[in-house]
Amino acid sequence: MPLVSANGKKITPAEVRMNDLAMGLLLSRFQAVIFNYSPTDDSMILRTSSASGEPLTLKIGRFAASHYQTDPEDVKVMPQLSVIAYHFPYIVNHASEGVLDYADETTGSWYRIYYLHRHDDAGNDLIVGFISNTSEIQSIHRELTINASRHQITKLPLADASSALVDQAISRLTAGEKGVLFFFDLDDFPGLVAQYGQSAVDSYLRQLSDVLRTDFRSGDIIGQIADDQFIIFFSGRFTIDVIETRAQHLINLFRKVRTELISPVACNLGVAVTGSSGMNFAQLLPKAAHSLETAKRRGQNRFCMFDE
Repeated sequence: MPLVSANGKKITPAEVRMNDLAMGLLLSRFQAVIFNYSPTDDSMILRTSSASGEPLTLKIGRFAASHYQTDPEDVKVMPQLSVIAYHFPYIVNHASEGVLDYADETTGSWYRIYYLHRHDDAGNDLIVGFISNTSEIQSIHRELTINASRHQITKLPLADASSALVDQAISRLTAGEKGVLFFFDLDDFPGLVAQYGQSAVDSYLRQLSDVLRTDFRSGDIIGQIADDQFIIFFSGRFTIDVIETRAQHLINLFRKVRTELISPVACNLGVAVTGSSGMNFAQLLPKAAHSLETAKRRGQNRFCMFDE
């Protein structure tokens, strides 16, 4: 019986081959695997494609009986199999359909699994699904989110984006490294707006952001969590003396920020330091904020440090 499309048109063998190749290239592009599991005979069939689009099929018997332990050779053929096996107990025992996201900490890759419980023509149970590598999509989404969450004047990341960037940087800390958060604000910001006007203050903020970008390393995170509040996060193997030197250097930078209308503005700085990759921005910011308030009580253009 010849194959037909949804509109009833006959599909030629050449078209079938072309469709299979297109599907193969799509599977290859997203490192995707289609899987089909039969609880009746406990068999798992997986289909994917090589880089050239050629189909690859893998059949595994006694999949559940082996407690979803996969042969290293099978994983070598289809690395995604280990991700499927990890989640399969949940897939078997939960809702009739669903979506799972998984981050592989070893490789840094993201995977998304779609699955569905259904019946074949004979009424037998089946679990079918699709797993794809979504790392590129996750990266694009993260970049779009950060770009959409930037201050209108300075184009620096706002609070949510700054928090996500700092959390990511902290999670990558290795033994012996320190993560350093600078939290600083401009002295009497409402007074500046009242005295010089919003346009002049906006010009000052642009100049300030340009100076910060120029002076700090490209890998350092510079964010603006309010109109007058900024953060800088950097990491590495630093002594306390080096961190204190950088803190004083930041305060000195404010003397370089000049516009035609506004002379240098006073700044105070709070510093928080961590060596734990389990820390996050939400935990570190209050420590830096406490240091900032301590610095303000000591006068203008001061800094104070909290080191856990």
